[in-house]
This record gives sequence, C-alpha cells and structure tokens, in this order.
Amino acid sequence: MKNEYYSWYKEHHICPFCRVNKPVGNHVYCHECRAKYREYQEKRIDRNRDEIYQKNRERYYHYKEQGLCVSCGKPAVPGKVFCQKCANKKNRKKHLKKLKNTTDPRWLWVEEHRCYLCGKPAIEGHKLCQKHYDESCKWLEKARAVAKEAKIGLHAPFTFGGGKA
Repeated sequence: MKNEYYSWYKEHHICPFCRVNKPVGNHVYCHECRAKYREYQEKRIDRNRDEIYQKNRERYYHYKEQGLCVSCGKPAVPGKVFCQKCANKKNRKKHLKKLKNTTDPRWLWVEEHRCYLCGKPAIEGHKLCQKHYDESCKWLEKARAVAKEAKIGLHAPFTFGGGKA
C-alpha cells in the first residue's frame, strides 16, 4: 500500500514525503524534504561514525576473502579486489579528479599560441611550430602515398593482419 502511494505521488510530480510541494528538477523529493533528509543523514552518521566505519571494514575484508568485488559484491577480477565495472568506474573518477586538479601545460601552450608539442611559438592559424608543422606535413604525404598505393581513401577503415576492409 505504501509503495502504491509513493508511485502515485512520484508519477504526478508531487513530493511523496510531504505530499504537498513539487519536486526540484529531476529529483523525487521537494527542496525542503531533501534538506531535512540530508540533515537527518548527517546527524545519523555523526552519531554512528565508528560503527559505520567498522561495518564497512568488516564487509571489505569479508568480500576480499571471498574473492568478491569490495565495492559491489560481484565476482572480482582474479588477483584484484574490484570487478571490471567497478575498476573502470574508479579509474574514470581518479582520472577526472587528476584532470581537475592539474593543468596540462600543452593546453596552456595552445591558448598562448605556442606549439602543442614543444612550446615554441606556433605558426599563425596552427597549433604547431614550423619544425613540427613540416614534420607533420611530411608524414601526411607518406600516409597519402600509402593510401593511394593501396587504392583506398585516407579515411577508409584499415585492417591489420592482411584481412580485407
């Protein structure tokens, strides 16, 4: 019965907690109820911080001993503590955090109109200095010659191992 009310309020874009206000954006609960719930969670975590920490550590070691992913409980990759999905997610978050916290000097070079590869002054309208521009033109000519010899377009899919595209 409770689940039916929840679904009905959710479908009619009414907060299922207070049953009065409209939800904010794509959320299910209104702004006031979300704030109350957030405050409740903070108090609960503050009261039970050590207990929550201990339960999480126990679950971590239990899953690790069983060869399960310590994050979701599914079978882990052999020799690892995460399943492939959780490992990818963790690596993606780690990569994004690294990108957020550091700046790649190459992008700064481009903004300052310097060569993307070496930092020297770039040619007008390009991201490369004269030396690297000449090298890239030389390599492009070779690629076009190989493509012409193979009678394929430069943008045609390449196959490796002698198969036909």
